[in-house]
Amino acid sequence: MPEPEESKQPTSEQIATEGVFIASATTRLAVKNRILVDTLSGDVNFTVAQYVEFARETLRDLARESEAEVVRLETMMQKAKRRRSRPMSMHDYQKADLGNLKHRRDQADLVAHKLRERAADTEAVEELVRVAHEAAWGEISRNIQFNLDSEFARVGELTEEESEARAERMQDVLRVDLPKLEKDLRILKKRQAAAQRQAEKEEAHKSAGDSTSEQQGLLSRIWQRIRSR
Repeated sequence: MPEPEESKQPTSEQIATEGVFIASATTRLAVKNRILVDTLSGDVNFTVAQYVEFARETLRDLARESEAEVVRLETMMQKAKRRRSRPMSMHDYQKADLGNLKHRRDQADLVAHKLRERAADTEAVEELVRVAHEAAWGEISRNIQFNLDSEFARVGELTEEESEARAERMQDVLRVDLPKLEKDLRILKKRQAAAQRQAEKEEAHKSAGDSTSEQQGLLSRIWQRIRSR
């Protein structure tokens, strides 16, 4: 006999755990890119301690983003309590939507709490940095191997087309790959700064009774995709 449909829905704990997993993966990527940029710029004396605080702060930034989502949802709940008319849009929440909004707020609050716990766990953060270093070194070693193959390949083994392709690839490493890594880091920092500004703005609006933005954070969009499965 098949299980009731309700039992197949993910619990708040499961959704929060998946949100934390994705946030941790985002942090590992940020640390890996930082290691790659540092290595390619000449700072190759890697130690775990060098990147622990960077990893911690990235996790805290994601926690702050989730906390901003809590503030946003609480403001929406306050507005929804006073509404009983027909909704004009998908974000025009009414009193009947309070249960769903509270559920989403509790999930965001749980994710923020778990991320701050992860950031405070030195052993977990150091392991995250080690995994990121392994990924970065794997990428660097593949490029080194490619460069060696290109440098020491006998001319007779390569066609003119292959030689041109390898030369173009070496140029791409300098013109595309490294700038892309630096751009990824800038984008991450801008997104983190924007999340902090949004949290401060929404907190101010909550105190003054103003309306808040309908802009959803990264983790909120993740939860919506999880719930829509």
